[in-house]
Amino acid sequence: MLTEDMLRKALVKFNQIPLIRDDSRQSTEVLKIASDGPDNVQMDRIGLLKDDLLRAGVKFRTDCHYLFIISLGAGEYYGPNLKADYYNEGRCKFSIPEPEKGRPSEVLLEKGIKDTHHTFKGAGIYRHHLYDTPSLGKVVWERYNPTMHWGEVIAELPHKLWDKDIDRYNKGVPLMWSQGSTCPLDICSRCAHVFSRMNMVRCDHWRNQRLQIPPDGVQVVALSPNSSFYEMSNVGIRPADKVSICLQKVAADGPVGAEAFSASLNYPRPYLSTFASIPARHLKREVIRKMAEMEDRLELNPMAAEDAISAFCLTEEEICKVASALRPLEWTEMLPATRSMGCMLTPRVFHAILAPNESGTAPDVGGFEEALRSSYRNIEASGNMGDILDDTAYSSLIFPQTLSVRSSIEPVSHLISLNPEIAAVRAAVRQKTPRRMAVIKMAAEPGPAEAYMAREYIKYQVERLAERGTDTDRFLAAACNRATIIED
Repeated sequence: MLTEDMLRKALVKFNQIPLIRDDSRQSTEVLKIASDGPDNVQMDRIGLLKDDLLRAGVKFRTDCHYLFIISLGAGEYYGPNLKADYYNEGRCKFSIPEPEKGRPSEVLLEKGIKDTHHTFKGAGIYRHHLYDTPSLGKVVWERYNPTMHWGEVIAELPHKLWDKDIDRYNKGVPLMWSQGSTCPLDICSRCAHVFSRMNMVRCDHWRNQRLQIPPDGVQVVALSPNSSFYEMSNVGIRPADKVSICLQKVAADGPVGAEAFSASLNYPRPYLSTFASIPARHLKREVIRKMAEMEDRLELNPMAAEDAISAFCLTEEEICKVASALRPLEWTEMLPATRSMGCMLTPRVFHAILAPNESGTAPDVGGFEEALRSSYRNIEASGNMGDILDDTAYSSLIFPQTLSVRSSIEPVSHLISLNPEIAAVRAAVRQKTPRRMAVIKMAAEPGPAEAYMAREYIKYQVERLAERGTDTDRFLAAACNRATIIED
């Protein structure tokens, strides 16, 4: 359990557990439990002994599922994770190639994961790292595997709380997991700069070169010795899971500052160990830079994009029509299909799919639109883009394309198409049909829910444009962010 003392003294981290290890072995597997305990054949295959588990005091209950999870690997053998956290295996010395003034050229890394992995024992199981809610299970067994240089745990999950998730797993939908940890400090692998609760300033290596490998071969990572592990969370696979949990938390906690709210919700997203198909961070960074420039152009000369903006001013009926067609689809099917069809969800459609009104109509959230108008310029100016660069929740490239869903999307695809010819037709229809802009109460300052939804949309849009985006696409996307709802 994360305590106030941990929050005050240590850095808190949430790190994704990959689906597949580098040796093509699954990181997560549901154990087959019979009346006499775990299945021996499965135990042999994953390198466990039933007697060892029994000697460790693991008692298998008939009303629980048991999940075997490879928790994390030693940095010396598997490198850093996607967030650039490097967990050393044990006590060791690390050479620093360009130490900052006053820092040594060699640092001693104390306890590694083989020394602290035992802190997983008894850790709670949650969803989306909501560890201030009742635990939904617990870790009943752990060990550090010195042969494979990684940690392993067994999570106990009550049937009544996890049956639906296990059913989805049995149908081929992977279970995504993330572990929560604390460490007293981070050390930059390049300059030995120390980042801690007492010094919350990052060095230039971390801010600008994270995960890059200079010619001398010493990758830019955060060395994280003396880490402790206090919980594991299922982080879902669908963006809808993340957003619905987030909005429930907003409703429960009441109004808070947008920055504080964003900082308190650090939902890491699942990833695969084969990253070749996922847009690299530098591609996303370039999308953000170009979109910020596009926002500047539209701010200075909004008339230049008048036709493009009007092309994305959908009526409430059109928004509901698109949302109704797409909402029943799994995101793992909808994202690849819309991308291959040259479509992009508009902000209102995105909001209507993930957080519709109770009546199912298009949500009227002025603050959401206000937050979008200059999002990219604000992100570029502040440099606060780490979660956008790392988040792969909206990637369509890690899932296979499913042709069967195209028939559901095709009747509404013309309303969300980035094809300039189709957009021009939409704009021409808007101009010929007398309509008026709906009166929307624009919030002076977007609330936390609107700010969160706007950032989620930016994550989706950046991923979409990084996967498949031309200058024309970016222009239309920037215009789309300035569009609003119109009434007949």
